[in-house]
Amino acid sequence: MPIQIVYTDVAGKRNHEVSAEEISIQTKPGITAIERIKLAGRDAVAVRFQLITDYAPSVGILNVQGIMIISGERIDNILVGEGKNIDLLKPAKERVFQAMLQDPLILSINLARDLKLPPPISSPKILLGEDSPRISEKKSAPKKAKKSAAKSGKKK
Repeated sequence: MPIQIVYTDVAGKRNHEVSAEEISIQTKPGITAIERIKLAGRDAVAVRFQLITDYAPSVGILNVQGIMIISGERIDNILVGEGKNIDLLKPAKERVFQAMLQDPLILSINLARDLKLPPPISSPKILLGEDSPRISEKKSAPKKAKKSAAKSGKKK
């Protein structure tokens, strides 16, 4: 399911200096409209989206809006419903949100850097160990898997 992204609005605003105090960052992806379209004579789907990052206290805001064009697949595999009551099927909706958190999020990160605002996502923490540096989130995942296997009574 190829997805093309066309940006319709990219905006950012820095309200005042970012101080050393605690800043809360909330990034909200959202779908604002879904419609059936024709693209080069073939059926396609246009998904309007927005990715908004709010900073609290109100030091700034980032807003990326655009249209994702989904083509190359049967509409029945993408959409459910008719007229104004259409929605994306779960696999297509997951793919749209995944795409929204890739290229548009990178655009938001660059916009935040240009405005000297904190990035809209947390940076991973690096843990130094005997073998090599590791990203903290990945290191804890295998431990959880081992614990759940031990609880279920499975042996290696």
